Amino acid sequence: MLILTKLKSILKYYFFNILTFIYILLSIQFYMYLR
Repeated sequence: MLILTKLKSILKYYFFNILTFIYILLSIQFYMYLR
């Protein structure tokens, strides 16, 4: 049970990290496109 909660928190952390990474990548691409 404890391992499961730990895994969940790690998954959530990674999920948000990936989302932030994608957002930054899209922002950079959009910026390049506008120039």
